[in-house]
Amino acid sequence: YLDKLKTDSLERITCCKTYSQMKNETVNIISNLISTQISTKKNKHDAIMKKCIQYIDTNFKEDISLEYMAELFYFNASYFGSLFKSINGITFSQYLQKVRINKAKEYLKNTAIKVYELAFSVGYSDPKYFIRVFKNEVGFSPDEYRRIVLSKKNEDTL
Repeated sequence: YLDKLKTDSLERITCCKTYSQMKNETVNIISNLISTQISTKKNKHDAIMKKCIQYIDTNFKEDISLEYMAELFYFNASYFGSLFKSINGITFSQYLQKVRINKAKEYLKNTAIKVYELAFSVGYSDPKYFIRVFKNEVGFSPDEYRRIVLSKKNEDTL
């Protein structure tokens, strides 16, 4: 790609008849190079974030931190956090929490697992903290949520 770009650029510049044309053509070439570089970097970052999201979606039960993920993908933690938010629209911790709470909601709908066991199974080491986060996120405690969902299921089957 770079060889073709180099050849095309030289050809475009050598076809110029005036200094002004040469200057304009050089500016266009540099502008195209910068755009290509930005696009390539964005595509690379998008691909990395896709892998990151897949990793979180698969390993949400594990003790995952921003620092760990940054190291896993060879980034500085601060830069990785900024990049994650700029691409995904929410912070790393917000995304991880969202995934865990959504999984918890699935378990509450479909299993009789106890809330303290549920907390551990979705990546929280402290059941009380899990209950607080769940209630802040959903508006109900896990037990209340389960009762509501189960009563709704029973109504639907009648």
